[in-house]
Amino acid sequence: MHRCVPQGSALGPLLFTAYISPIGRVVRGFGVNHHTYADDTQLYVEMADGGSLDRLSRCISCLQHWFLRNHLLLNGSKSEAIMIGTAQRHARSLQPSEMSVAGSCVVVSESLKLLGVTFDRTMSFDKHVSSVVRACNFHMSGLRHFRSLVSDEVAHQIAYSIVGSRLDYCNSLLLNCTKRNLDKLQRVQMGRVVCNSSRLTPAEPLLWSLHWLSVSQRINYKLANLISAISRHQPIYLAHLIRPYSQSRSLRSSTQSSFRSPAQHRHCCSSFLCHGTKDSGTLPLSCRSAPSVNIFKNRLKTLVFSL
Repeated sequence: MHRCVPQGSALGPLLFTAYISPIGRVVRGFGVNHHTYADDTQLYVEMADGGSLDRLSRCISCLQHWFLRNHLLLNGSKSEAIMIGTAQRHARSLQPSEMSVAGSCVVVSESLKLLGVTFDRTMSFDKHVSSVVRACNFHMSGLRHFRSLVSDEVAHQIAYSIVGSRLDYCNSLLLNCTKRNLDKLQRVQMGRVVCNSSRLTPAEPLLWSLHWLSVSQRINYKLANLISAISRHQPIYLAHLIRPYSQSRSLRSSTQSSFRSPAQHRHCCSSFLCHGTKDSGTLPLSCRSAPSVNIFKNRLKTLVFSL
């Protein structure tokens, strides 16, 4: 009996996702959280007590047996591990230097790449920003060689596709990153190559002429779009995090299309959910009450440029 589908088929991802869906019950049985994307599975657990790592190890061992019984393989040599926390927490806590995954010794690393984003142990995103800047500079140097041979419109499209796409990818994660990292990204986005301008030209007129939002504006723009999309029940697995603001009695605030902010404490007050629900309440009602996500995007971008 064949247990496979043709590579590249339309039903392949759907059938594979359905085939491995029972691993969710296996993982949750150990009190471990997980995310899956295609054939990648991420397990994570809060280090609340000394038994957290033991639960994670037992979960990995049980998951390995499930894979073997279902004709799959958990590749320990391709696995990565990281311990995430504040710098103070790392300094005062004793942490393991390695873990055992499917019979392979996995070293706890300082950073790892997940779906194109580099996560470091303190979530500073310094390495991710450096990687994005390096990639953008490489492509912009290539554009500089033939800039005089193409029109302004073509140069604009090329720069936006090779630089803008990299700056926008998962940029909502950079909500609370340092000003130093934002400045690095902003220097890449200047658009001097596109506009054939000198190094002394200020950034603001260049971005205005190209109709580009600045890096910090793009981050807030993406955050607002995420909150709007989540509130419209897409994606569904995040929709339960956003609740409309409501009162037990009829008030004017009940018709303002605002959201209830989640309970905040010092560990989550910087999260995108807390910031997003708070900032969305400051948007005009015409934006918040947009009938669709696309209309919301258009109105929001018009608003940002008008400011």
